[in-house]
Amino acid sequence: MAVEPVCVDQKDEIVVQDAEEVPLELMEVNDDCLESIFQNLHWKDMFNMAVSDERFLTSLRFAFFRQYRKKRVTLRAGALRTVDNTGATSKITIDASAFFEYFGSNTLKLAIKHLDSNQVKVEESLLKNCTSSVVDLQLFECKLCFEQIKKPFHKVDSLVLKSTTIGENLSRLGIWFPKLVTLKLENVKTSHPESLEKRWPALKHLVICDNKGKIPLSTIETMLHVNPQLKSLHLYRDYNADFLQSINLPQLEELYLKVPNDRFMSLGDGQKILFENVKKFALLAWHEEDEFALNFPFNFTKLETLYVGGSTKYNYDVFNFIKQNIQLKELMLLNQTIDTYGFHDGVMSIIKTLKDLMALTVSEDSFLWNELLELLSECHQSNIKQFSIKFGHHLECRAFCHYVRDEIEKEWTVTEWKATKNPNWHYILRFDKI
Repeated sequence: MAVEPVCVDQKDEIVVQDAEEVPLELMEVNDDCLESIFQNLHWKDMFNMAVSDERFLTSLRFAFFRQYRKKRVTLRAGALRTVDNTGATSKITIDASAFFEYFGSNTLKLAIKHLDSNQVKVEESLLKNCTSSVVDLQLFECKLCFEQIKKPFHKVDSLVLKSTTIGENLSRLGIWFPKLVTLKLENVKTSHPESLEKRWPALKHLVICDNKGKIPLSTIETMLHVNPQLKSLHLYRDYNADFLQSINLPQLEELYLKVPNDRFMSLGDGQKILFENVKKFALLAWHEEDEFALNFPFNFTKLETLYVGGSTKYNYDVFNFIKQNIQLKELMLLNQTIDTYGFHDGVMSIIKTLKDLMALTVSEDSFLWNELLELLSECHQSNIKQFSIKFGHHLECRAFCHYVRDEIEKEWTVTEWKATKNPNWHYILRFDKI
């Protein structure tokens, strides 16, 4: 028989006499303790434990949810992996069908990759266990028809379709995903473009990357027409003047555009399109022409942040367009071309013109180092509080920091960080005015 612990009061101390040791059965531990214990397990161990003894399934599901609610579970041709917010990946091949049966209802972020037509019916059947839980869904290089799924994804508010073929049954996209807030379409193939011409009442952010023009421009125009509540639009594809003039999004606050192939030539010099509420605008050019754009047909009244980038060299019209937006507070000039003649003078004139500018970001490969030092000096005399430089390698970043250290130590504090979310940004050296 086990002897209970005995507390013996000996003046100023309490002595606890050990009871006879008795093995503790895991089933005797209450659910709260089990959940705390299981949260320290790797998801593979959680799965193995669920397979070995389903009596712990409730506690394991709760522990899985608590530990992995911010990580993405990826299904790739039968292999599962998780990716956390830092990009670290854990890949383990297990029985995907059993995994989703156990933990599908507790999976919040899910990505599916490389499902071809031979796998699609088998693999899609796994998703029926996730329809009531997933809030963030990504589909990469898939051929989807959703024949095996009977219920819509009522909680999905973020959907990414990349290099994915939309099958006939998925043509009712608005029914499968009725509560989208964010939709990203990248190189999507579909024989039913009308499936995209749907109204999502909660949709705020739309991103379309379609360099090959697989989605008809008329379809995109209809999408914008039936979703006038959009606050953010990113469009990376060719378009014409009529399309640009057709955009009527009164709540739009963020607009990212690729410079079209005609470089806005079809719009006259004096013809401007008003975007009254846009506060953040990006214009990117990757064409092979000599000039960034021949015209800038934009009129902003509330613009605060401007990003101009790409691989095409800037002409004087670019700098004139920037200086016209006198109310700018943040400017990013990330030109990737080697030919940067006149770039330094153009940026210096911007600093002197934009009196409200608070933050400026440039690319190191657009300047000589002594020119960057001149920019720092000019920024210090202006209202700019933060000056950032993009470097391609951390060694260049540190070498430049050493180069300017003696010149700026009483004027700026320096921070180096790696831009992990955008692979094109590599390393950033940020100067904050003292």
